[in-house]
Amino acid sequence: MNCNRIETSLGTIYFTRQTKPTDTSKRDFQNHLIAFLLQSAGYEFKILAHKTSGQPELLGENTPNISISHSQEFGAIYLAQQAVGIDIQAYHAKIFEGKDYFINEYENEFTSNLDLHIIWAAKEVIFKSCEGDYSDARNEITVQNIDNEAKTVSILTHHVKKRVGYYVNEEFILAYSLD
Repeated sequence: MNCNRIETSLGTIYFTRQTKPTDTSKRDFQNHLIAFLLQSAGYEFKILAHKTSGQPELLGENTPNISISHSQEFGAIYLAQQAVGIDIQAYHAKIFEGKDYFINEYENEFTSNLDLHIIWAAKEVIFKSCEGDYSDARNEITVQNIDNEAKTVSILTHHVKKRVGYYVNEEFILAYSLD
């Protein structure tokens, strides 16, 4: 099993792709992915817990903050000393059909399949890093710019500018907190 790693200014991202055994439930497979990633980072799955908000946390002294994501056969964790968010998304052919669920009126200029996946993932990152403190994430988190050269997304949320980084390959997109 292979684990990939990205170092950011905030912490370390671990991500992987594994084939789901047919006799394994989706939840058990997701737990397997996260356990593998935690082990790759030097932690045991048994110290993973969840806050009342649903956010994951690592129990124990001097443990980092953690954000978790999984999509189909992909899993990712982000470990940092501050609250962070991560989202991994396998590409969905029908994302355009559901864009009204997450695109607001200021984001209508972004129409490519890739842009829509980047926006979805970037909004998930912000939502997770703020522990879901949104009543209407579609309109409270606005993507202002996608910089395909720097692989960053500029976002305005609660009158604060945020940046999200992203990594793209042919099967998925991975987005993560930069500040």
